[in-house]
Amino acid sequence: MTLASELDPPRRVRIDEIPPSGLRVTLGVDEASRARIAERLELVALARLDAVVRVVLERARPERRVRLEGRIEALATQTCVVTLEPVDARIDAAFERILDEAAPAADEAVVDPELPDVEPLEGDLVDIGEIVIEELSLALDPFPRKPDAALGDALATAAEEPPAAGAFAALGRLRPA
Repeated sequence: MTLASELDPPRRVRIDEIPPSGLRVTLGVDEASRARIAERLELVALARLDAVVRVVLERARPERRVRLEGRIEALATQTCVVTLEPVDARIDAAFERILDEAAPAADEAVVDPELPDVEPLEGDLVDIGEIVIEELSLALDPFPRKPDAALGDALATAAEEPPAAGAFAALGRLRPA
């Protein structure tokens, strides 16, 4: 996990400062940070991003283990994959993450669908902001589409235009004007 953050100030928690009862972190992301997150995630806009995350230190010794449970609420604007017009998305997603010092590195990981995903815990900080941004990216529609968008319309428009020369000319005709 990277320690560079689009959030200002970054939302990081020192593992040794997590109380036995756990910690509740509430994020209300400001406009400038939302603009940086929108750029990173290639969104048209990010009008709202709020999150509540519960952080629990499940095991302190011999290897530390941290569980995060949270909920993200966001209003994002993506680009329609058919028309290239803006598409609004309302995100309300719960998530759970387990970070463990004993977890294997990504290149050594074994995936077992019966077990919860466990990620390596590196260092003394948990970057709550980065985890929220990652979870937001997972909650977004990978192929956003306007409800009335039809690929047939884009194809019909492209067929009406005179053919252009070049290897990628046919693909260029599929792009809306």
